[in-house]
Amino acid sequence: MVDNPEQVNIGIQFDNIAINSAASGAGVFNGANNQFGWSSHAKTNSGLGTIGGHHNPLPYNINILWDNDKIDTTINDQDIMWSVK
Repeated sequence: MVDNPEQVNIGIQFDNIAINSAASGAGVFNGANNQFGWSSHAKTNSGLGTIGGHHNPLPYNINILWDNDKIDTTINDQDIMWSVK
């Protein structure tokens, strides 16, 4: 099951590099190369945080996330995208 809806389950094996999943905006590059024009932006809200370890029950749990902003993820992306033609 995928926790992030923008994440995709894949299977890539190249020598000692193993890729099982990739999120939105991910890339895998090997060797001498340049990538141009990449930009990735996202907003996440975590109502519970992260639970790690084993045997961590959360009985009778209520999580409330109050996100009362009017605009989600306003992005001022002024980076210059250089490319080779």
